[in-house]
Amino acid sequence: MKRLLLAAVFATVLAACAAAPTTTVPTFNQLALIAGSANDAIVLLDTSLVKAGTITSAQAEKVATVTDAVNAMLTAANAANVAGNITLATSNLANANAALATAQSCLTAPTVGTTLDSCLGPVVNPKAVAAHKAKVKTS
Repeated sequence: MKRLLLAAVFATVLAACAAAPTTTVPTFNQLALIAGSANDAIVLLDTSLVKAGTITSAQAEKVATVTDAVNAMLTAANAANVAGNITLATSNLANANAALATAQSCLTAPTVGTTLDSCLGPVVNPKAVAAHKAKVKTS
């Protein structure tokens, strides 16, 4: 019964979206703002999960490394955009979004049989890990 209700709601939302008027394409700044907000949401989710005991502090540290790396990518994307290098800006934004999507997926719907550590593995950059640890030591 619940699945039928959810399917009906989904179909209604899908139909409404299809009938909605076409909107303008979002600007680079809007897309970067959305990515930054998504990054902030992952930080909050990470904090909530560690406080609830769902993930360990070591796992939360790996997620923090990802969100720190995303912040760096978004900063680089913005700088490239301001400098007029839209190709580099778009590339940095795409990389940030890919890391965000992976982190969100790992935290909210991990693959059966996959640990959070192995799920985050592809997006945890060793350089970012070292930079994050150095930052924590100086804080």
